[in-house]
Amino acid sequence: RQELVPGADAPLFVDSVDMDADTAVGSYNKTVSEHRQIQAGDFVVALNGDSEPTDMKPSPGGAPLVMTIQRPYLVSVRVQRHGQPLGLGITCTPSGSSLGIKEVREDGAV
Repeated sequence: RQELVPGADAPLFVDSVDMDADTAVGSYNKTVSEHRQIQAGDFVVALNGDSEPTDMKPSPGGAPLVMTIQRPYLVSVRVQRHGQPLGLGITCTPSGSSLGIKEVREDGAV
């Protein structure tokens, strides 16, 4: 199951993964090492070469599906705002499990 992250230019967010060997992802995951498996929290940034979410469509007629996956990484920072706005445009997944920075504004503390 995946959720579309709000925003016109957002990638697809992988909310959960069915590890059943009868599914394409489950079957793929059983053939690769753990760090190469598709996991909940990953982002599908391209599907069959298309990186625009509105263009991401499954292959017709059962043709192979080529996905480009990006795994997020955790970052912890402390920002001294000194009364300024933060200066970030932030988006999140519908489940609230991931935040994304979609814009860094010049007028902010960051």
